[in-house]
Amino acid sequence: MTPEEENAESAKPPLYAPPKARRGGLSLRKRGERYAMLKDWYGKEYANTEISAHTAKAVSVAELIENQCAEAMGGQTAVWLEISTHWLSIAGAQFARLATPAGLDGGTLLLEVRHPLIIRELAGSTDLILDRVRSCVKGGRVCTEIKLVPSGRGRR
Repeated sequence: MTPEEENAESAKPPLYAPPKARRGGLSLRKRGERYAMLKDWYGKEYANTEISAHTAKAVSVAELIENQCAEAMGGQTAVWLEISTHWLSIAGAQFARLATPAGLDGGTLLLEVRHPLIIRELAGSTDLILDRVRSCVKGGRVCTEIKLVPSGRGRR
């Protein structure tokens, strides 16, 4: 390398720059120390890529959102979101085509059906669906009964 190339190389900002001293924080300081150590071991070229092996593991965004939402909203809202999101796997394809979750009122899960005659047909299956909700959904014990309502009458 010529001296001009070395100056140009050193002028480029690295992919990972050690944190500034005023930012503080134990984790930032430790990352800076690890970066300096890796730079000594591997050289400037490889230290940027090796730092990824020495940092904290990735955390699922879904887990972060779920934890934040659970804190922000009440238990029933979290249960309702989980029921409505996973309804097809909870109820099964046939039952899910005939009834859709419309709301969670107190401990009652409201299921909307398209026609009032379907209520009579599905009334015998509500205990089975209630058991599935309780076993498949975290916090499903909040749901104490299922009520079948004609379409348009459930709370959303």
